[in-house]
Amino acid sequence: MDGFRRPHTLLNAYILHFSGFRVTDGQHFVDEEHECPLPVFSQYRLDFSKLKKRNDMLVTIHQLSTHYLMRSTFPVTLGKDEEAYVEYGFARFVDSETKTVAVDEPLVLLAATYWINRNYGTSYKHFAKQIQDHNPLSNGFENYIAFCLDMALAKKPVIKDLFTFPGTPPTWAYMQAELVALHRIADDTIEISPVSHFGFSGPSLTLGVNAKSAEETSAWLNAHGHAAICFPHTSLGPDMLLVLKLDDGSMIWVAVQTKYTQGKNGAMSRPMLRQALKSVTPAFYFIDKVFSPTASIYS
Repeated sequence: MDGFRRPHTLLNAYILHFSGFRVTDGQHFVDEEHECPLPVFSQYRLDFSKLKKRNDMLVTIHQLSTHYLMRSTFPVTLGKDEEAYVEYGFARFVDSETKTVAVDEPLVLLAATYWINRNYGTSYKHFAKQIQDHNPLSNGFENYIAFCLDMALAKKPVIKDLFTFPGTPPTWAYMQAELVALHRIADDTIEISPVSHFGFSGPSLTLGVNAKSAEETSAWLNAHGHAAICFPHTSLGPDMLLVLKLDDGSMIWVAVQTKYTQGKNGAMSRPMLRQALKSVTPAFYFIDKVFSPTASIYS
């Protein structure tokens, strides 16, 4: 399309044009490309406005796209009218003979999320309504807190204004911070990409990822992934992990434990509070609920 003069810049521009999403990884490739005009893109985009006539499909697509955004998994099937999703551009046929349908096109998911947020309902409102919904694939309160952190960190706040510290805050708490995703591109090189799914930008269409095992959790910790937030295997301890980049270029790990309680005055019991504090203390990582070393990890 442009003689491969600016392939990375062109790809990023096309993704932005098609889906409204600004890609933030591979910036070093973009910086190395020569300045020259980009071609004018076709005005064609997927037309999701037809979904206004199919509220049932709109609800399903909203549920699918927000869950995939947060957990990198799909929570439900498309239902009986699978072919209709293909017709509307959201899904595709894997096999024309069996008419097996798949939802796995990143650009389509991004474009659908962008349109839904502006024409139907925001991701924030969806997660807020799902706070009390829990299932093996997801925890509604965790999802809500993760998205709130993404929203807050999009403004690059001073850390002490976002988190409360006991006693005197450390010096780095007076710095601004932003959410980043780490991806190892070589044994000794990790790419650092800013993330703001609230602002519709990042290195991946997903904000978070479910780590189904201790091995998958370790892989994310070693930067073998693209999502900014990890919901680790339950044996680790915290409910979520993320990395913040400070304004001096240094980075800090953040371990989060979420508790949704309707107890006396909305407060947690002391035993629950102690257990929550231990779950985010590195010395107790990979410890079971009675705080005994997990044999499979330490053997």
